[in-house]
Amino acid sequence: MSTSSEIEGPDCKVCETNYTSTLPCERCGQEACKLCTVKSKWVYSHPSGKGQYNICSDCDGHISAVERLIHNGCVKWSSITPLGFKWYSVSGCEKWAKTHKICIQDYLDVPIDPADLEQIAKDIDTGRSNPGSYNFSMCEALLRVETPSYKEDIKKVLYGYCVRNSKVGYCQGMNMVAVWLLMYFDHNLAFLMMCYLVEKLLLPDFYIGNKHGNSLNGFYIESTVIASVLEHLMSHMKKSQIPTNEFADFFSMQHLIQIFVSTVDIETTVYMWDRLCHEGSIALIRGVTSLVKVYEKDVKKGLHPLQLVRILNSSRVVIKVKEVYEKLSKKITSIRVDRMRQIAKDFRAKQWLDCERIVVNKLENISSFTHEEILKLQKRFNSLLKELSAPNSPRSTFRRQSTLKLPKNLQTKITKDESFLEVGISKSQFLRLLSDVAPTLLPRGEEIFNKYDQDASGYLDFRELTIAMSVLSKGTFEEKLQICFDAFDHDHSGYLEAEEINQLLEKMFISYTEKIENSQETKELNEKISKIKGKMSYLCEQSNGKVFFDDFLRGMKTDMFLYSCISDFMFSDKPRVSSVIKAMNSGNLAENENFEHIQSSPCKMCQIF
Repeated sequence: MSTSSEIEGPDCKVCETNYTSTLPCERCGQEACKLCTVKSKWVYSHPSGKGQYNICSDCDGHISAVERLIHNGCVKWSSITPLGFKWYSVSGCEKWAKTHKICIQDYLDVPIDPADLEQIAKDIDTGRSNPGSYNFSMCEALLRVETPSYKEDIKKVLYGYCVRNSKVGYCQGMNMVAVWLLMYFDHNLAFLMMCYLVEKLLLPDFYIGNKHGNSLNGFYIESTVIASVLEHLMSHMKKSQIPTNEFADFFSMQHLIQIFVSTVDIETTVYMWDRLCHEGSIALIRGVTSLVKVYEKDVKKGLHPLQLVRILNSSRVVIKVKEVYEKLSKKITSIRVDRMRQIAKDFRAKQWLDCERIVVNKLENISSFTHEEILKLQKRFNSLLKELSAPNSPRSTFRRQSTLKLPKNLQTKITKDESFLEVGISKSQFLRLLSDVAPTLLPRGEEIFNKYDQDASGYLDFRELTIAMSVLSKGTFEEKLQICFDAFDHDHSGYLEAEEINQLLEKMFISYTEKIENSQETKELNEKISKIKGKMSYLCEQSNGKVFFDDFLRGMKTDMFLYSCISDFMFSDKPRVSSVIKAMNSGNLAENENFEHIQSSPCKMCQIF
């Protein structure tokens, strides 16, 4: 029979064995028996300061993993490590960077959006990116490798990224991603990997900011897919008190936005990034699902997703995650995920058609339209989709058959509305609309469409179209010039090179040269054009062959003739809101065989004409 002391004796929280003699870990405080205690272990992140402490084997496991990574040369601050270079190569970033000749130095002397600069300073200077802001294993690693230039290194990478990707800008979680990259790369490669992540690996609008009125749209799309996968793999979640999509939102937020940095132990983070670089963004879906699957029994018992996040933050789960991930990879296929992502995009797009609150609170803030104008556009857009989807319509809209199911509560919302999947206008329809409201921009219509199709869905939803029409009809000179600038920035580098500037100038001057052809004014006009080309050529030389938008804008404003040409090129007649609404009709946007034939012409510069 057990004695009272045996029954009431403290348990070892590590091996979960009943012992009468345990000691608290000097780092985490949990009781550990002699077998589970490691004496005189160097701990850098202890509240009392760096030193040797008696810690439990759990904490020792975290520290030992960090020491192995550093000893093997995998982690070193602001330096290229073998592991980092492997990721750089297998992800495709190396080939991409060499093809486009991208370098961080090209972006460091260019003005940055003040809002981005302010947010970067807030996240770096106030301590939000200090080692103490990360979980235990990450903190231990950073304290061992950080240098005096720690904060400036992070700012440098984020600054260069924001200049190149000014349309996306700085977003929540990017500081942590930049810190992670600097543990494996020097400044330039960390910058390249950051840009490659946002521009190529992740969903197109994964990190899109509030300036577009659709903050973290890519996250919500991925979270919706994760919810669908969880219901497919863990049927008991359909009966959970928390709807699966809400569970996915709560649980996925930090993991996705921070790309697993400081949300799991450092070994698991390394594994997740290895999968991301090898497999692309599908690794996010597989990774988050694997983390839930590891704790499936606890989830089934009702464990809240935020509690699960806290457990993972302090646990070592890399071995279990690897096992589960490999099994799930066969079930979570690229084809399945791509289909679910498209359905999730359609669902998000549909919300912009029906929700007045979103229209009022967001579109009114990010566009030049008034509340009343937005509601008129919304009403007309809805009517247009119904007209185009009618049985006798000459054009069918984006109407898809759902071959895969979303979580039950979202699927119910879809099936209640038969027109759910009619959510936007296609590229060819947008080009017809553009030919009415801004015909001079039609030669660059496809580039403009791609610019505003922020989630790369293949259509413009109501939010995307509203933002586009706002700039086209009521935008400032600078906003409209930005459209032209982006349309001729073929490689999306954030700057124009000499050839791209010459193409823009040639297009600009066509209408002028045609008007006075064979007249006495031809010579005078040619002299003006020659001088302007000389000025822009000089500007290009002064900018080392890379003209960013701010310099381009100043160059346009310094010459009245050039300013007049670009104004006429962008909009000979400024379209009004009423003309936009009028152009949005089924007869105007219906398919036309002649238009399609001309559009498919092999000449890129004049494929629309």
